[in-house]
Amino acid sequence: MWAFVPKARFKLTSGATSQGDYQFGRKHLHHRFCTACGVESYAEGTAPDGTATVGSNLRCIEGIDVDKLSLRPWNGRST
Repeated sequence: MWAFVPKARFKLTSGATSQGDYQFGRKHLHHRFCTACGVESYAEGTAPDGTATVGSNLRCIEGIDVDKLSLRPWNGRST
């Protein structure tokens, strides 16, 4: 489950030294992952409007219960 915010609003509070960077395809996104367990915790890229953006894996954020969130469906195939 992911949430996207402008990069200016994103703050990594721990784990920076144990993050890997993976890119594929057109290499427009930096997929940041834990080098110990392999979980992708966030990704950095640019939104369609040109804004530097970060997508956060909400399951990696302490204090968030993803089962209690209201979901907004998004059809990525049709965009």
